[in-house]
Amino acid sequence: MRFVEALRRNGVHGRRRDASPGRRAAIAAVFRTHQGREQVLFIRRAVNPRDPWSGNVALPGGRQDAADGGDDEATAIRETLEETGLDLRTPHWERLGRLVEDRIAGGGPKSLAVAMYGFAARSEGGESHVALTLQPTEVAAAWWYELWGLTLAFFSDLLRASSAGQPLVGEGAPPAFARAFTASAQSPVARSAAWLLESVRLRGARRTALTLAGASTMLLAAAVSVGIAVARLK
Repeated sequence: MRFVEALRRNGVHGRRRDASPGRRAAIAAVFRTHQGREQVLFIRRAVNPRDPWSGNVALPGGRQDAADGGDDEATAIRETLEETGLDLRTPHWERLGRLVEDRIAGGGPKSLAVAMYGFAARSEGGESHVALTLQPTEVAAAWWYELWGLTLAFFSDLLRASSAGQPLVGEGAPPAFARAFTASAQSPVARSAAWLLESVRLRGARRTALTLAGASTMLLAAAVSVGIAVARLK
């Protein structure tokens, strides 16, 4: 688990921040490995006109209750259990702590401090402790998603190029992840693979093959022309 190993090895933990009215919430980044691939759990919130995040794709979590005793991690654990049926208190799960600095959502009397805590399954996914039981009034769907490889690299490059936020991996990423990963989207091979996949999606395999064949023919003709010109100069 590369991401979890980086968290473990470098001790990336965030700083607590407080919203002015003292309102708090917490979310859980829940990791597992499945068939050797590292995945994180995402949910889609149920449609509810009273919920400002109605229908959004998100991580499990929610507002802090008095029963949580002001403990952000307890909030993340309780909300995850209520929404997805995963009990992060059991020995099957490793607690990774507060992963990043808290974010303040909103402003004024309605501002909310949101903390993010990490949890990692101690064994390969597929066992009963990673089975999901969704609370339909709060969660419409949930899935384990692999946000690594080219997808992770491309999102990092997008954030880096647009200055919209800190890259997830590679140059400009938090030090722990800049060292643990390489943004492969910058390589010619990755760019070529991305173009090929997008071309197949838009044009179909046959038209893409014809395009490649045409480009190869043009390159060959250009190479022959250059060779003839060089021979004549000699």
